[in-house]
Amino acid sequence: MLEGLSILSVKSVVGALYEGMQVVGGGGRVKIECLQLASLLASRAPLTMGPCLPECIPYVMECLNDSNGKVQAAAEEALPVLCSCVENAEVAKTLKSFIMTALQKPDTTLACIDEVLLTTFCNPMDGTSLAFMMPILLRGIKDANYELVKKATVCTGNLCALIKEPSDVAPFVPVLLPILDKNLDHSSPDVRAATELSKTKLLEGAGGYVDPLKRVKVISEKITMSITAAAADVPAEIVAYLGATCSALLESKLGGVVRVKYFEEAVPQTAAWVSSNLAGVVKLSEDDATAIACAAVEAFKEELSDDAKKILADSGDKDFAVDMQNIILAFAGRVLLRKADIRFQRGHRYGLVGQNGTGKTTLLNRLAAKDITGFPQALNVHYIRHEVVAEDGIDVRQHMAAKAPPHRSDAATITSVLERVGFTEQLQGTLVSNLSGGWKMKLSVAISMLWEPQLLLLDEPTNHLDRAAKEWLKQHLLSLEGVTMALVSHDYDFVDQVCTDTVHYDNGGAAGKPCHFVYYPMRFNQFQELKPEIAAGLPTAINTADRNREATGSDTGSESGGELGAGA
Repeated sequence: MLEGLSILSVKSVVGALYEGMQVVGGGGRVKIECLQLASLLASRAPLTMGPCLPECIPYVMECLNDSNGKVQAAAEEALPVLCSCVENAEVAKTLKSFIMTALQKPDTTLACIDEVLLTTFCNPMDGTSLAFMMPILLRGIKDANYELVKKATVCTGNLCALIKEPSDVAPFVPVLLPILDKNLDHSSPDVRAATELSKTKLLEGAGGYVDPLKRVKVISEKITMSITAAAADVPAEIVAYLGATCSALLESKLGGVVRVKYFEEAVPQTAAWVSSNLAGVVKLSEDDATAIACAAVEAFKEELSDDAKKILADSGDKDFAVDMQNIILAFAGRVLLRKADIRFQRGHRYGLVGQNGTGKTTLLNRLAAKDITGFPQALNVHYIRHEVVAEDGIDVRQHMAAKAPPHRSDAATITSVLERVGFTEQLQGTLVSNLSGGWKMKLSVAISMLWEPQLLLLDEPTNHLDRAAKEWLKQHLLSLEGVTMALVSHDYDFVDQVCTDTVHYDNGGAAGKPCHFVYYPMRFNQFQELKPEIAAGLPTAINTADRNREATGSDTGSESGGELGAGA
């Protein structure tokens, strides 16, 4: 029966499955069938089933510990299927095997928590992800092993600091808070200290809680009123069904990343759903169906957060190469970025500026790895790091061939690209380790040309470059039409000359606090004039050797700075 169920009706039936997982007797048949049906819903409608998991997983865990072996086996089979609903990349991919093992084998709890503590998180934790972590954390916090208790408590606080919305952690507060309160009197001072911090992060995460069903109720009521006004003779049951399913449709379509086209597409999709369900019941004109849909979408806009409304208003018809909202970057318990929006317009060049230690290079690494949820996987990305690493005895041609994409690794293509950036035949046979800083940068640029990136990432590209090399690099970057760039550099003159936009890692001036992004659609010098107090506090790279090389016009290595400029 559920195979024919609309994904918009999932939330209407899951309650019955939870009840079935608690049925006693009958050889566990009802429990097994309900676990299988929950898996079916998860595989068919992961985005709809996901938010139900904070309530669902505790029942699955009870079945996992059931005395009936067949029920246990059904629960074991259900867990990985339910985990497919998780959108957090770290939980769904990097940590999945550890979590699945720890849920089924309590003696692996410490190993799982250790792995979580070592993980770099690029994505916020939501209720779906916490649903799988919470049984493991609670088990660890209640353990007799002091080391496990402390690590589980620290891990709990870290994950609470990564939550997306207060409503994500709210279902777990009634269970978690009493246990933390009890551990405030723990015999270990380390555990007490960790518990105090974890409790603070939990309450901060749950602060500003807004009923996640509020928007659903508002939209449902709006649709109900609109349908009743357009066709008063529609049975109340059908009106209620359309209110529930239309609000679910809009939540799945518009409840995540805010994009103008999603709101535009939502109107005809909602109108089509209303019309198809009322066909044969009442004759509804296309204009009436569209009016009902428009009213619902406008009501949804009104229920957006202030941040989401601003994103929608600012988007217009802009073409974003990368549009990821509300991301988090954290490592070893320290949150570097929180609720940051990475929105790079196609063809714009962004200078990322901020204090040292705020995660600028870490972010470039994650963008290059494409492992942040919502990153466009089809986007061709290349990363130019500030250092070229090559094995001893490798010459320029060999290094190029090793770094080239398979379809452009032939000798003719490599030679042609190297010549375009100024490498003579003699230089092409030079060992990479013998190249000067300037020529190494040219080699990195040549490799990037082979990849033809749509998004080019650069980390301190002017390190060890003389004036001529910087000028060559600047001209090359400016010549790349339509390429989006993100550049990290302490050379603010270079940032000003190359970048069209400035992105500030803003932590409100509080050292160690998580940052968010503030975008300034202007060059760095204009940003400096607009925000002199911020610009004055930015770190600078003072390198006497670099200044001396610029003064003499030379660069250490196999070739002189003058020769470097000749290939520009």
